[in-house]
Amino acid sequence: RLDTIQTRGIRIYHSGSRKRLTRNVLDKIDFAIEKTKKNKNLNVNFCLNYGSKDELLRAAQEAFLRRKKEKVSFEKPLKEKELEKFLYTSTLPPVDLLIRTAGEQRLSNFLLWQSAYAELYFTDTLWPDFDKNSLVDSLKWYETRTRKFGGLENG
Repeated sequence: RLDTIQTRGIRIYHSGSRKRLTRNVLDKIDFAIEKTKKNKNLNVNFCLNYGSKDELLRAAQEAFLRRKKEKVSFEKPLKEKELEKFLYTSTLPPVDLLIRTAGEQRLSNFLLWQSAYAELYFTDTLWPDFDKNSLVDSLKWYETRTRKFGGLENG
């Protein structure tokens, strides 16, 4: 419920294509985003009609169009920060912990760019059964990890 979300200071985001979502769904998404835009306690990102490959292609196309409009040389290499401006998650921090349920050990085209340096936690627990205790277990596991962000631990 939106009033509970508001009371707890949760900010709602949407990542994904707006195409193929009904006007009713889009109106509800837009309302929730607008209503919670000043909240700062927790970010919740709903990935509806989302695919990472599609997101990356769209971001690259937007970066290309921006360069064309601003007459930036295409000889200049595209930088990570330039591409990231056009990702659905451009205003969100990178993923710290990605939890995958149901014993699956794949990313399934989900937040590929954003999860580059995330810690991946796999559990056999099915999503409908993933409860507070399951979340606590995953967070305890996360606390034992040494974040390397693509680097070597002692190098």
